[in-house]
Amino acid sequence: MPLKKKETIALDADGVLLNFHEAYRLAWQRAFGILPAVRDPEAYWPIDRWEVERLEGGRLTHFRKHFDEQF
Repeated sequence: MPLKKKETIALDADGVLLNFHEAYRLAWQRAFGILPAVRDPEAYWPIDRWEVERLEGGRLTHFRKHFDEQF
């Protein structure tokens, strides 16, 4: 029996088609009312790129709720 080929969808999320870093920054603003400043413009991870705190618990849950269709 031949194997079925799975469809693959690839997204370019480094600023060409999507800008994950800016989306993270704007989600932070929606969640906490503060637009983070740049900490390290060359950082790979958004948490290292923006001047934001590391979240846990309820604050992390609240932030993740802002990863919506706008994100």
